[in-house]
Amino acid sequence: MRTSLPLLTTTSLAGFAHLATATPYQCPPFGAVLPAAKSPSTHPSVRAAVATFLAALEAETAAYNASAVSIGVSSAFEAAGTEPLVDFHFTPRDRDSLGAQVVDRDTVYRLASVSKVFPVLAALQRDDVLRWDESVVKYIPELGEGTEGRSRVEFVDWGDVSVEAAAVHYAGVGADMMTDGAAYPGDWESLGLPPVSEEEKPKCGGFLGVQSCSREEFLDAMKNRRPPIYPAFQTPVYSNLGTTLVGMAVEGATGKPLEEILFESILKPAGMGNTTYGKLPANLETMFIPANDTEWFNFTLGALDPAGGLYSTTADMLRFGDAVLQNRLLSPAKTRRWLKPSVFTSAPGQFVGAPWEGILSDNVTADGRLVEMYTKGGDLILYHAGLALVPEHGITMSILVAGPEVSAAAFSYYTLKMNEFLPPLLRALDEAARDEAKARIAGTYADEASNSTLTISLDDGWGLLLEDWYMKGFDVVPNLSRYSFLGVNLTDLPPATGRTARLYPTGLEEGNVTAWRALFDTFTAEQRDAIDDLFFFPNASCVSWLSMDRTTYNYKGLDHFEFTYGDDGRVESVLPKPFKLTLKRVD
Repeated sequence: MRTSLPLLTTTSLAGFAHLATATPYQCPPFGAVLPAAKSPSTHPSVRAAVATFLAALEAETAAYNASAVSIGVSSAFEAAGTEPLVDFHFTPRDRDSLGAQVVDRDTVYRLASVSKVFPVLAALQRDDVLRWDESVVKYIPELGEGTEGRSRVEFVDWGDVSVEAAAVHYAGVGADMMTDGAAYPGDWESLGLPPVSEEEKPKCGGFLGVQSCSREEFLDAMKNRRPPIYPAFQTPVYSNLGTTLVGMAVEGATGKPLEEILFESILKPAGMGNTTYGKLPANLETMFIPANDTEWFNFTLGALDPAGGLYSTTADMLRFGDAVLQNRLLSPAKTRRWLKPSVFTSAPGQFVGAPWEGILSDNVTADGRLVEMYTKGGDLILYHAGLALVPEHGITMSILVAGPEVSAAAFSYYTLKMNEFLPPLLRALDEAARDEAKARIAGTYADEASNSTLTISLDDGWGLLLEDWYMKGFDVVPNLSRYSFLGVNLTDLPPATGRTARLYPTGLEEGNVTAWRALFDTFTAEQRDAIDDLFFFPNASCVSWLSMDRTTYNYKGLDHFEFTYGDDGRVESVLPKPFKLTLKRVD
């Protein structure tokens, strides 16, 4: 059990002395350590990162003869009408005459599996009629008919498969249905496989002239032919079939076609006027079609459209990302919940969301903190798409490509481009955030009448450095132990030297007031290392999430601060909440 007295230090209270060694070192809270830059496009470091990326793209695509490339990056925090940070498009020499002859931000591509984001979002939006924890059988009753008493080894237990499980690749159902080898001609028996009769083999798939699966064929195969991979909620397995079930559940819950739902609740509100579901754009000349492509640009997925059936443009995908990050498609609380991990994989840096392919990295920023990125990739033969959201900085990255050169790499093209650009961009955005914080927040705040003051600055550490904090002449940070109910009257306690305090944004704001929380560091680097060496799990001394709001006075945390901003965008006063004394900017 964790102690609830993280500020208690070694004192004459021998019975509590051991708690001092449980005091966590000041690692940052998970998430943003400073407010995101509001005008990143104007910052020289961001401009330099963009220029380097664009130069590399120009050099790379110069060798492409038949592949189109469209990459866009936007900030949801920029003023409306601001141009994207990146708006790069390459038109290849060789292209089909039926499609677009000039590639730009309004050129249409297949989204492939990036499409999965949309039916999942639609399900989250319809929580008035569709419950996330309800079995899919409630909304797709065919799956539950005649399934009593069947072997759980041979057949999926559909009562255990919730809408959430299907959305986060956690249902244990099969991965795909379009690529079943038995549906396609080939000498399968030479590979040691048994013959499959015409009556028994799959009748649908979608590739190489084999018809796409209808709803009835899909559900029959799911219920009667496809065995489970795992029980539901056992371990994540990427599944096109799971997202298809989500789309069908949305239709079952609303009584409307998914195409209509997506248009009403996502495409129209986000301004995605050039995005279509399950069908080509009305004007084929707006779509990039690789040269000599007679099949992949227009073949239909049938029942599996929820998993990969959308067509869209760079401009629309950036509009979508901005709409998500600006909380225009879900409430702020629901958006925050959506952009969180649902289950972890066996790779420490990767997690699964709904239906995100999440990344958690501590090597993309100069300060080494953990940063979350919510990505979704898609591949459909010659078409490849990638979407990345970085909520901390309000960043959307859209990558849409098609053609032979971009299909030849060992790793997906969009993965390589995200890896190439996001780390330097995030470092530059951190610099922009720091510079804005220096201009808007850093300074000295005081109430001369009560001899109260504090100074906020930025150094090489996380967040804002809080120094020289005196309330009514009392030096707060060195005397943190006195603010414990066990230490308040111990007047002989010596002040602790070397302590630091840092402030972090909470995301709570109302009008021109924002709430911040402080973390107090009571350990030396050597003490932190000793704690980390003591335990079998990494970073044992980093338990900041257990440390906040632990010391309170009249219901207000000692670590609780409010900043009030003036009309010029600068903080004009700071209120340490439990002290009920506002300190005004004096420098």
